[in-house]
Amino acid sequence: MVQSEIAKRSLMSAVTPERISDEKIERLVTSHDLAPMPKVAALALKMMPDVVIHPKEAEEVSEVVRIANGWNMPVTPRGGASWGFGGAVPNKGGALLDMTSMDRIIGLDVERGIVRVQPGVVWLRLDEWLNRRGYFVPYYPSSAPGATIGGWISTGGVGVGGYKYGAARDNVRNLQIVLPSGQIINTAHNLDSKHPSQFDLTSLFVGSEGSLGIVTSIDLQVYPKPDVFFPTTYSFPNMDHVYAAMSKISESRLRPYHVAFVDGNYFRFLRAMGREAPEVGGILNIIFEGPKEKVEEELKFFDQLMTSIGGKRESDEIAQHEWKERSYELRSKKLGTGAVIGEALVSVDKAGIVANETIKLVRKMKMNVSVMGYLIDRNTVAFLPFYLTDERRWIKAISSLSFVKKFLDVANKHGGRGVGLGLFMANNIYKMRDRNTVELLRYIKESIDPEGRINGGKTVMFQTRYGIRVGPRLFRFGMNALAFIKRLYPRDKYDRPVPGGFPGGEH
Repeated sequence: MVQSEIAKRSLMSAVTPERISDEKIERLVTSHDLAPMPKVAALALKMMPDVVIHPKEAEEVSEVVRIANGWNMPVTPRGGASWGFGGAVPNKGGALLDMTSMDRIIGLDVERGIVRVQPGVVWLRLDEWLNRRGYFVPYYPSSAPGATIGGWISTGGVGVGGYKYGAARDNVRNLQIVLPSGQIINTAHNLDSKHPSQFDLTSLFVGSEGSLGIVTSIDLQVYPKPDVFFPTTYSFPNMDHVYAAMSKISESRLRPYHVAFVDGNYFRFLRAMGREAPEVGGILNIIFEGPKEKVEEELKFFDQLMTSIGGKRESDEIAQHEWKERSYELRSKKLGTGAVIGEALVSVDKAGIVANETIKLVRKMKMNVSVMGYLIDRNTVAFLPFYLTDERRWIKAISSLSFVKKFLDVANKHGGRGVGLGLFMANNIYKMRDRNTVELLRYIKESIDPEGRINGGKTVMFQTRYGIRVGPRLFRFGMNALAFIKRLYPRDKYDRPVPGGFPGGEH
């Protein structure tokens, strides 16, 4: 419950009564993200908020923040919660702002090719809205059917279409932000397009995971809808061939719209559930878009290139199916009660090395893991390994979390970095940036939010519900202990089809 009835009545003055709730069911729903945590985590974290608020306008968000400040109440902004690092999950209770209620598409500036939206707009809905007007948004997260624009921007924004059109930082033109003080600012001049003005603050807030302020509107660059959109799928005997193919693509003079891969383990998972799935070592999906002549040129070039590396062109029906299944997070959720996804960026030339070391890690931890991913640019590939777990078996489930940390260590070892910090991976900031930079980031956070009320205890330092800070050494010790516990369990098995799930419900 809220600290007192007076505090609750104060918050109710910011929004209409039907848009604020302390009902247990709504608080429970907002106490986890894509990767639900075992109940035992509540011993260290107060993940259930005291009250859930559904704002409609920036002024309401500002008023909620001001009132929460007066009551020393933490505030957690939440979008679609389609990530698995706890960034949208409270760690000290307080007020949770469900930003999905801010879901207006404000308008399209055709002359500048910029659309303005509220943060709760879902990517799929925006794309459909733009398509009806002859435009499209060519970059979006793989979780687009459920992910909000504000959430993706706040987590750094790499995903589908980035290989050709860039990431969030390349396409966000302006953000409206409610600061921890309640003040409302714009990060850039309203007329800025691709050439930012002096002291453009947009990049400071893109990827800050809601820790520096709450995004209340976003200006995005959009593009005319292409004449042709054509997906292709190539199968390979093993993943080494897939990584070699991606390396060749990155070296080529032509640039397709999107390049994504799925390893053979995913299809093994499907077969274990009694579903039909191809028996391949891995597949590579290459998508083309643009004028018809240009697409035909690219298709011919890459068809010859993939064949020369040992790839087999699959049917257009399979390619269309793979394109529809491009939402990797949703793919993994179809396979079990819980799916935990890690994400790391590594250089293309190190992809095979990182993959092979990850396989060794998987064997050591007696796990079954599938790896998906895509090319971010000519130099970088995103790895998204995931494993299935049953949070009801909490000891095994929580010990399996150590795999994500161990996998990120492998990526860091070879010059890569993790994607996402949130609550559970906050201490990985020390692997991503040098200590002086981390201290500067902490100084910025403390200057803007001295009490740490806005999504505090995350991003640059993991903190429990009691205010106890868990530094990188203690975090590393804990994760190593969890990894040791996981190795004591028998190896995960997927060796027979079970309608609706895996043997015993354990993954």
